[in-house]
Amino acid sequence: MIISQSQEEISMYTLTSGLVSVTISSMGATIISIVTPDREQELANVVLGYENIASYETGETYFGATIGRYADRIRDGRFELDGTVYQLDRNDPVGNSVHGGSVGFDKRNWKVERVVEEPFPSIHFSLFSPDGEMGYPGNFIFGEFIEMDFEGYI
Repeated sequence: MIISQSQEEISMYTLTSGLVSVTISSMGATIISIVTPDREQELANVVLGYENIASYETGETYFGATIGRYADRIRDGRFELDGTVYQLDRNDPVGNSVHGGSVGFDKRNWKVERVVEEPFPSIHFSLFSPDGEMGYPGNFIFGEFIEMDFEGYI
């Protein structure tokens, strides 16, 4: 367990199937590593990421993370829905909202609902985003399910 800058307990989970393992952090429901054999059966991590876990919380890239509420950029951090204009958190140098804002889903500590080891290793995360968070309208409950099959496919 790791303690975040906001004093939250960040958990790490590793799912394994055969020679393949996937390590996932509750911070951002982030895939930290995928260790898999190459053609000579040498194991290696094939995920691009940070050198240390703390950087996932403070870093400016989205390596392996679940992003949201929106993926990509919203121009000027503003949109209209049913006649109402919503001003979002703007988190890039030119004033757009990127991947949900400065405290998007990648910077949130997700709740682990369930971890299964057999027959197919899996983990189920959930996240509640309240009305107005980062400027977005409406309450939103998001779920993410990661599962490996018997051959190690995710």
